[in-house]
Amino acid sequence: MKTIRNSKQYDLIDLSKYIGSVFVVFIHTLPDGIGEQLGNVIGRFAVPFFLIVSAYFYTNKLSKNDEGDRNRLIIQYVARIFRLYLFWMILNSPFILYNSVNYFRSSTFGIWKTSLLFVLSCVYNAVPGYGISWYLTTSMFSAAILGRLYFKHSSLSLLFYTLPFFLISVFSSTYGSLIRKMGPIAQLRALFSPANSLFAGLFFFSLGMVLFDHRHFWMVHVSKPVLISITVLALICSIVEANVAIHYNLPYAAGTTDQYFMLFPLSFFLVVLCLKFQVKLLFAKICRKASTVTYLSQFIFIFSIKFFCMKLNLNINQYFLALLTVAGTFILFLILNSFEKKFPRFLKYAF
Repeated sequence: MKTIRNSKQYDLIDLSKYIGSVFVVFIHTLPDGIGEQLGNVIGRFAVPFFLIVSAYFYTNKLSKNDEGDRNRLIIQYVARIFRLYLFWMILNSPFILYNSVNYFRSSTFGIWKTSLLFVLSCVYNAVPGYGISWYLTTSMFSAAILGRLYFKHSSLSLLFYTLPFFLISVFSSTYGSLIRKMGPIAQLRALFSPANSLFAGLFFFSLGMVLFDHRHFWMVHVSKPVLISITVLALICSIVEANVAIHYNLPYAAGTTDQYFMLFPLSFFLVVLCLKFQVKLLFAKICRKASTVTYLSQFIFIFSIKFFCMKLNLNINQYFLALLTVAGTFILFLILNSFEKKFPRFLKYAF
């Protein structure tokens, strides 16, 4: 994912971002059994992790500039993500177009209301048929909104302001069973999923800002063994919480464990862990760029593989689908990376 970095290289961050992008593939390909644990339970850490990391390095840059330069930095940051967004929108356009047509065909509203809902969904949530784009849209809005508020409010205040949005995202996904019984609200939840939108993104972005402002405490006063223990405990508690919710049928619908309470400490401590352990990895840059391609191109492979299997009347194993998708996205990364120097003006927006 796109981040603004300082002169220090945090190679574990890059490795973790690639691992996270693979777990996002698991979310979309492994719905049952152990696969559900890898995807819809553990894999949910990925996007919060990306947002916290992005906000951490973004705040680092903000803190080094005066107010005039900060405004310029915000515009540059948002523009950079928007170009990344457009690049992958173009590459995913056949699938986006197909799902957008189905969106209008299946709508029970009139053309104008459906068009308005479509635009609102694209801005606030994600483009129909390209749900993973919510990470990019929420990054742009979070950077613009919180970047300006950061001039006048402490990061802890911003975290407090955004907490209600996170709670809404939790109670509309992992604990959304109550909403299912509330007619008008359930309809709104179906149209606009808070758990995959700015609602969740603002909170995690502000969490990254808090981490930067209070990094001294975590880097100096908390030992590595203690931090590892806390992170492992957060992981165990995350698995337990998500599985209890699934067991008692608490999620809004099957597979909607998008946000749950232990997700934010797990993601937060994983980032702290990666920042604290300074290791040099020769393949860190590859991981950083491959994570972007894996995350943003996965639907190309998932939809294509499923389409060909359907046409050939083949049943594909979920783990084989995940393996093919991960392999396909990495091959695409190698192709794009090899042509980057030849077409720098175009392919620089791919990573």
